[in-house]
Amino acid sequence: MHKITQSAIDSLTQVEGKKVLSMYLPTHQIATPATSAEDQARYKSLLRKALEQWEKETSAESIKQTRAQLEALIDDADFWSDTSKGLALFATDDSLETFHLPIECEEYVYVGDVFDVTPLRVALSQNRAFYVLALAKHNPKLFSGDAYDIQPLDVSLPESPEDALNIDEMFSGSNTVRGISTPGGGNDTYSTHGQGDTNHAGQEEHMKYLRIIDHLLMTSPQMDTSLPLVLAATDNEASDFKHAANYPTLLEQFVAGNHTLTPSHELHELSWKIVADQTVHAKTKELIETFNENKGRQKASSDLAEIHEAAKIGKVDTLILGIVETTNDSVSDVERFSAPLIRLQDGYLSSNMCVLAQEVVSQGGTIVGADPELVATPTSLAALYRY
Repeated sequence: MHKITQSAIDSLTQVEGKKVLSMYLPTHQIATPATSAEDQARYKSLLRKALEQWEKETSAESIKQTRAQLEALIDDADFWSDTSKGLALFATDDSLETFHLPIECEEYVYVGDVFDVTPLRVALSQNRAFYVLALAKHNPKLFSGDAYDIQPLDVSLPESPEDALNIDEMFSGSNTVRGISTPGGGNDTYSTHGQGDTNHAGQEEHMKYLRIIDHLLMTSPQMDTSLPLVLAATDNEASDFKHAANYPTLLEQFVAGNHTLTPSHELHELSWKIVADQTVHAKTKELIETFNENKGRQKASSDLAEIHEAAKIGKVDTLILGIVETTNDSVSDVERFSAPLIRLQDGYLSSNMCVLAQEVVSQGGTIVGADPELVATPTSLAALYRY
């Protein structure tokens, strides 16, 4: 999978001096024969429109080589077997680059002197690396991930409390009551291992087990403790771990249930929603609040002409584009929650957003995508100034 990176975007912005093609389209995150066929058909239809526009701006002969590459993708089974929520393609007369998107983007074609990488910048602003700990008494699992997917992480965790504490029998030093099976297969008699309430039996050992896991996470060279950690655990396990752990960026919300055997794509969907809500969306809301506090003090603006002028002199610190709708309108049939969709309306083209975004970035500014309802300005733009 070819993920978006800042360096890749920077490379694309260096291409200029000729008419180039940018294409965006939604795809299915989980590839099956049916979804791949649907994605191929959507791409084929959009490609026809894109080539018509491109040939109006240049000659058919000059793009013959790249056209063949673009058309070859239509029936490339391997290409369509590895998909995400969206696809972006960037073509010149002698080159082709493709990128998978972590969020959906409406079908969009742009032919110009430069690539329109603004949707890429917005998609990148929606991404965040994180960890998932599928916690249980036996065989806990650790994953690293981002908005695209999660992968198992090679950090050695104890397979059980007995393994962690190096004891033969769990809770051997606690006030545990153990049942003894009767000859008839029942469990009607009990032998007491120590004295006390069974509800609290073994709690000390259990907490030690959780602290050992926390310590391993905190000290592993594989871990970056500045990244958020999502728990996937039962209510009791999650509560105990939060009480025992010192991990600095453990998120409050967690994925409820035992998920050590949950398919990775399902666990990713559940955990990413939490990460997006508590990090990406929370940060965007903070930016909007800052904009609302400063727009009357000439430290922020939603006026398009004013923002263009401010961008030219490097005054724009952050440009918030209201082009990321939160919606259930997805090409995917398995989407459980409302999800972000990059929607490029007529105003996006008429306001020359591609040029504005590049100007902001070239002067050291940042591009962020947000829901237009959250931005709530006539232009669906919000600019925060440096001074």
